[in-house]
Amino acid sequence: MTTVTPLPPAPAAPLVQMPAPAAVPQAQAEAPALAAPVPPKRGFFRTLWRAAQCVWGWVPLTWATAVAAPTLYWVALPYADAHKDRVVYTLTWCTLGLIGLAIACVLLGALWARIACRKSTQFSGDLTADVATPTNFTLGKLNWCPILDAKIAWEEPDSIEASVRGTFGGLREEVTPQGRCLEKNFVRKVTVQDIFGLSRFVFRVKGTGAVRVLPNPGRIGWLRLTEQMTGGDMMSHPEGTPDGDLIEMRRYAPGDPLKCVLWKLYKKTGKLMVRVAEKALSPTRRVMAYQISGKLDEASAGIARAILEGGQFGKDYLFSADGNPTPVSEVRECLEVLARSASFRAQGADGLDNFLRDGTKRGVKACYLFVPSTPGAWLDKTVAAVGAHRGPVSVFIGVDDLTTAPQRRLEGWGKFFFAHGKVKTQGSRAEVLTVAKRLEAAGMSVRIVERASGRAFSAPELQG
Repeated sequence: MTTVTPLPPAPAAPLVQMPAPAAVPQAQAEAPALAAPVPPKRGFFRTLWRAAQCVWGWVPLTWATAVAAPTLYWVALPYADAHKDRVVYTLTWCTLGLIGLAIACVLLGALWARIACRKSTQFSGDLTADVATPTNFTLGKLNWCPILDAKIAWEEPDSIEASVRGTFGGLREEVTPQGRCLEKNFVRKVTVQDIFGLSRFVFRVKGTGAVRVLPNPGRIGWLRLTEQMTGGDMMSHPEGTPDGDLIEMRRYAPGDPLKCVLWKLYKKTGKLMVRVAEKALSPTRRVMAYQISGKLDEASAGIARAILEGGQFGKDYLFSADGNPTPVSEVRECLEVLARSASFRAQGADGLDNFLRDGTKRGVKACYLFVPSTPGAWLDKTVAAVGAHRGPVSVFIGVDDLTTAPQRRLEGWGKFFFAHGKVKTQGSRAEVLTVAKRLEAAGMSVRIVERASGRAFSAPELQG
């Protein structure tokens, strides 16, 4: 049975540096082609609304200014002229002049920012979920203008939150991904506006390169994995296959070979006893691991990354995830497969059956699974696939913090009325227990690992 040794509670400090990846054999072939996720279809009205937003972004007016400016010009000025009201007349022209000044500054600032960011659209390097990372994307020295402000938002992928940091060299971008992903096409929306809210200009910048966001391993610096056991002759096991030495015995039954009968014992006691082979197991050094995608699977993916980069699987292993048709065995390829699996949450555990069969053909039976912390369609598929597999299976369920209730980010209309909350990354305690008990009932060894502290629990420990 696989066990995980709990680590002592870590002090409140930044994320620890992960150990250096273990040496792995070089891939003998090119990286396998990955299946592309099916993009969601965009409706006609949604496409029309998106186009209207793009066109309205080029108009250097806010909604309030678009209503106030014509009202001042067509109502306030004629009223002031008709009644000889110099106060209203002066205030109207001052307001219109301020609007014109804001529009001019915003247009010049947007032009400056558009020219400055052309040289920084190339994206390189990896990001880690929930970790703020500065990028090379810059908007120039807009912070030198006291009445201008700028904002950056990622439209594709929308799981990356961006902010602007003012430095002496200008405004630079800082991103905080909310989850793992692998995207080759990404679009930033840049908004330049004045501090009075009178004018703003929006333009979009398409980046080049690939954005790879890896799951956050938390404080899991090392998980001690007990070796998996398969058929062998090193230690006895009551349910193993009869492939050990002939040291066990039982009563004779019709059909048993007479050469295995203990004749000396029969002479003394008059009982027919036969020798049988012991049922034994031996530790295996070859394992396979699979990341099951699903709702709230980010913590489990972080545990998979920590184990892969720590080299706990050894030098000879197979790794795959949903959306990857061929197993890989190099750390760089494994991390890429792990990041891309976030696009296949709707197809969770679809490729597990083929992966287990492929591993069995290669002589690998011991398997580790990293599963979401909430039930879903993937659960029935996993139980069915593991039920047809002959070999030990250990499961890791990743959670963030079991002492507090998980929070979720507001979506839909909640974005307009309330502030954004944290992204929900784990299920409730009841959901975690439901997943653990269902997998244990199917004959799997289940461990619940808390990513924030590195502690591990069994289902009874968590329930207690």
